[in-house]
Amino acid sequence: MIKQAVILAAGKGERLLPLTEKIPKPLLPICNRSIIERMIDLLKGNGIEEIGVVINRRDYRYFSFLEKEVKLIQEDESKGTGWSVYSARNFIKDNFLLMYGDLVLDLDGFRDYLKLSPPVVFGYFVDDVSRYGKIEYENGKVREIKEKSERGRGLINT
Repeated sequence: MIKQAVILAAGKGERLLPLTEKIPKPLLPICNRSIIERMIDLLKGNGIEEIGVVINRRDYRYFSFLEKEVKLIQEDESKGTGWSVYSARNFIKDNFLLMYGDLVLDLDGFRDYLKLSPPVVFGYFVDDVSRYGKIEYENGKVREIKEKSERGRGLINT
């Protein structure tokens, strides 16, 4: 079972402007508790022992209250998902769960997902992939993830 997770929280949150003008998207509240706090509770409640949160250095002041619960990993600049994962390279020890810091999850079956044999990529079908990373796959295996490059219905990475 996976024991380590990395949460990506360095993005700009442009799709939620003006809500994200003054606060990073993962810190937006839902019923008086931030999205990322809910995610951390979910992960810890399902056996994840170590959590790293990749943040943009400019946003440290917003996330510093989490330092007792997680390892904050600061990146100098946001260059996308791949760069954020690379920024966590010294934190990652083995197979790990990678999550976006702005996900609001349906908790049913979450523990079962953690039991899957890595590597696993989760996706979600949407009507327009133009704002997301589209998963190109063949025979059940990811061939490529195209970031914000196409239009139309497709599977996006989550």
